[in-house]
Amino acid sequence: MRNISDSQLTKLWHDEFKISLRHVYEHRFYPRASIIPRLMGFSFLIADGIVLNVDWIIPMIMMHMDTSASLNRHSPGKWIVGVDRSVDSAFISQHIRYDDYEYSCDQKDHIIAGRKNRMNSRFFFVARQVIGANAILFSVVIEFTSSDEKISMM
Repeated sequence: MRNISDSQLTKLWHDEFKISLRHVYEHRFYPRASIIPRLMGFSFLIADGIVLNVDWIIPMIMMHMDTSASLNRHSPGKWIVGVDRSVDSAFISQHIRYDDYEYSCDQKDHIIAGRKNRMNSRFFFVARQVIGANAILFSVVIEFTSSDEKISMM
């Protein structure tokens, strides 16, 4: 899990929309897996109030990379979505389709690179304490690029 300060995260998305972390926590919801295909059309998505089952994240990342490549849309994008818990690299490596993707992990980020579709993703998980709610809100920050572009996370 990447160590990122609350102030950096607040600046990243909540300040722009004037939404507090407590508000996101109080209004979060847990959709069914059927929402995943509906997210594929987004290049940029800030939806940390949508709490996805973390088991869906790696297949969802690969699905987005496949969809972008099949539409010949190798443009960069960034997603921030809520997840129900954080995971480690052992968990992630079990969900990779190794015929189509490579997985690696550096000290901060997880990286999935497409073998055939020229797409890359770099992502990390964040846990934030919700003040006044005695709870932790988990999110995953994902950046998509084509293999021709450099990935530059925060």
